Amino acid sequence: MKESSLRLFVNPASPNATTSRVLLEPPRAAAQPQKAQPSIVRLVVDVAEVTTPAKSPVQPVALEAAIIAALDVQPSSGERAAEAFRRKEYAVGELFARLSIVDALHLHRRLAVKDPSDPISIRFDRLVADRQTRLLNFLGDARRRAALARSR
Repeated sequence: MKESSLRLFVNPASPNATTSRVLLEPPRAAAQPQKAQPSIVRLVVDVAEVTTPAKSPVQPVALEAAIIAALDVQPSSGERAAEAFRRKEYAVGELFARLSIVDALHLHRRLAVKDPSDPISIRFDRLVADRQTRLLNFLGDARRRAALARSR
């Protein structure tokens, strides 16, 4: 029985995905001899090119340095950890509130994607999940907050 679709083959000899090769070739019928045929197309592509999208540079937002500084603040001597992180969350939330709608949405996307080369994302990941969720929801709500402020 003949197959009409192309099959995808990954070279298992490569130890990592960046050097693996993907071979796209049409299926061969079992009855055909194994001689070279000009109609068979063979395409070799890097797996990294197929599986990963193009890296987009981190788009800086206003107050980026202040946000990084607020995320880097260490607890005062004698201050309880819970109080220090509550203070940090409040300070970062105040900075998020001062961002424009566009900057808030860009930063929301950056923090949701969690790029390991993004300095804000690295520091933001140090917060516990509950604080991250509250701050991300606050960033994602920028349009609604702006609409409410205009209506008042």
